[in-house]
Amino acid sequence: MKWLYLLAIPALLGGSYVAAQSYYFGRILPNVLVAGVSVGGMTVQDAKAALESTQTRIPTVTVVVGKREYVLPASDLGWTPDVETTAQAALEQGKDASVFAHLSGGQKKELEFAGKVDQSVLKAKLAELAADQDMMPVRAKAVFVKTRYEIRTDIKGVRANVGSAVKAFVADPIAEVLTMPLEQTEAKVTRATLESRVKQANALIRPLKVIYPVKGGVKSMTIEPLSVADLFWLRDELEPDAVTLKAKLKEVGLTLDRPAQNASYRFSSGKFVLVKEQVGTRLDVAQSLPLLTAAVMNPKVSQVKVLTEVDVPKLTLEQLPDPKKLQILSQSTSYFAGSSNERSANVYAAAGHLDGHVVAPDEVFSFNDAIGSIDISNGYKSALVISGGRTVEGVGGGVCQVSTTAFRALYCAGLPVVERKQHAYRVKWYEPFVGFEAAVYQPGVDLKMKNNTGAPLLIRALLNSARGSLTVQLWGIPDGRQVAVSSARILSQTPHPPAQTIYDSNIPSGQTKQVDWAVDGYHIQIYRSVKGGKGGNSSDMLETVYKPWRSVFAVGTG
Repeated sequence: MKWLYLLAIPALLGGSYVAAQSYYFGRILPNVLVAGVSVGGMTVQDAKAALESTQTRIPTVTVVVGKREYVLPASDLGWTPDVETTAQAALEQGKDASVFAHLSGGQKKELEFAGKVDQSVLKAKLAELAADQDMMPVRAKAVFVKTRYEIRTDIKGVRANVGSAVKAFVADPIAEVLTMPLEQTEAKVTRATLESRVKQANALIRPLKVIYPVKGGVKSMTIEPLSVADLFWLRDELEPDAVTLKAKLKEVGLTLDRPAQNASYRFSSGKFVLVKEQVGTRLDVAQSLPLLTAAVMNPKVSQVKVLTEVDVPKLTLEQLPDPKKLQILSQSTSYFAGSSNERSANVYAAAGHLDGHVVAPDEVFSFNDAIGSIDISNGYKSALVISGGRTVEGVGGGVCQVSTTAFRALYCAGLPVVERKQHAYRVKWYEPFVGFEAAVYQPGVDLKMKNNTGAPLLIRALLNSARGSLTVQLWGIPDGRQVAVSSARILSQTPHPPAQTIYDSNIPSGQTKQVDWAVDGYHIQIYRSVKGGKGGNSSDMLETVYKPWRSVFAVGTG
């Protein structure tokens, strides 16, 4: 009977196997756990319900960015548990073997939750981590050093590849390590792209001779290499600097022009002497600008011939009134006694150029045109001037003594003001008429007044060496106008700041030199009324605002 029993065992087991296979069809096999929760024997829907109520363990992810590592909960990277995918994964466990084998094995199958990723959250977090590693590339730059352009080389940047890391984590959201690769980025402008332009720019930096034609010959001046370097831009391409080129031409004109001379008077041996007009030559800036531009931008060109035009006098000898009809319309006197020899020399030079200047009817008088170029060749010397917020040495210090005295005479004659500038601070040489002054500086700062008397005006500049005085007289034909100029009205006064100490290596060590002097600040107004005459009735106001000025002492360190 024993053999009958043994034959029955396979039959019984076979029946159990069939029953098990039937039972677990569409169900999760036994001994399958998800995060410690047994889901064996459950359908996918039952497993989802069981897992949704389970406290999920949030895995951690190590994000590697360059040499830095950040250990974060996966939820910071947009990870959330995917119950549907997890339940399906549990259902698939052991399907590659028989249920009987699974049952007889007795080993548990442990699963973790599958995850899904919100890419917007992931991308934002990775971008935040990448920000500490990202470094923008630095573009190469052309810089001017002493006499030529040099290249400050480019620096490559570093950028974390956020997109690559996003793709990797989305593909494998249970990864424990996520690496965000670093990539080098090129600058938009590199040394290689600049080299040819810098070479071209340096080739342009050379002396450039300007040929200036005049009657019977030519004059010339040389633009030095460093000045040529200011006449173009080194940007993405080499470009001429139109503004600086035009300014340079005006400088050439100021140096080489021979302005027309109006017919005028000279006072000699107690009487007026007539001086015939002279035709002049003036640089044609508009026509010369393209010529200079082309020459500057061509390294093979070493000289350029500019164009000039005839400068016709505005007043001929025939148009001058009889000297016997001239009368003094107004005059003004200022004092420069105590000035340095250099300052006194500049007063004499400017007064000498101004004396005898004639202003034609309806012409705008320009003080700078009348006295010519303020440079050594015209008799001017270096003396103290106001420049850049300081009192410093400069050619022509003291010329403003003449412009101020001339302004007062012209203003008191009732001539309209076209251009007038004040000094930065109150200057003792123009006392006691505070606020009644006119500053000039070449190029750019001028005194301009219009002759609206209907007849030529003669300006005389008379010097008295014994008194240290300058008198400017305005001669003309009276037109019946009456002029009243008020005294200065001081609206406010601001105390000067405390003294300042600076250090100067040009002064021997241990020595102290005062280089600026303190004066208070002022707000001043002067009123004028003009009645009758060719210009009709008018009134105006001069307003002057002086800055408070401190004393400055230079201490030697040399």
